[in-house]
Amino acid sequence: MKDQSNFEEFKQQLVDHYTFPTLYLFKFIVPAQKSDDFKNLFNKIQFDTKRSKTGKYISFSKKHRVKSSDEIIEIYRKAYTIDGIISL
Repeated sequence: MKDQSNFEEFKQQLVDHYTFPTLYLFKFIVPAQKSDDFKNLFNKIQFDTKRSKTGKYISFSKKHRVKSSDEIIEIYRKAYTIDGIISL
């Protein structure tokens, strides 16, 4: 979803399925060595964390109140600045 056309399609799906403001579930899987980068990037959002069995990855999840689809997209754009991140 890193390119602009994917974000536009995703935004339309959000608008079609949600009424804003809403609680939206964000879930990211981050390589363990990048977890501090993720925490620093989103220091205003308190994510729940869980380490993978091997310890190579950490999942970050949070139901977060958002005002609009643009706010959701902004969070994803920020998250994608971290190498190796996976969003669910």
